[in-house]
Amino acid sequence: MKSDSGRIEIGALPPPLETDAVQESRGAWLLFLGASFTYVSTWGLLSSCRTYQSYYETKLLHDKSTNAIAWIGTAEALLLILGGVVTGPI
Repeated sequence: MKSDSGRIEIGALPPPLETDAVQESRGAWLLFLGASFTYVSTWGLLSSCRTYQSYYETKLLHDKSTNAIAWIGTAEALLLILGGVVTGPI
């Protein structure tokens, strides 16, 4: 900025304004954070798949093979990922 005497003053810049780009960037990071929390919490269900599988083997499906029971967790993971593909654009 120039002073009344015509000299340029160093360090006399106006404070930066919060532009639309900054606001959009903040919204994008909040969206990313929310999506990350959702993603992490849903994978907790899949990480407990082995616990469910052992329960199915001993209590519910004791007459079925381990390979047949393992498809339950695989189908659950597939439905979880495909559900995200369908609901993601919403």
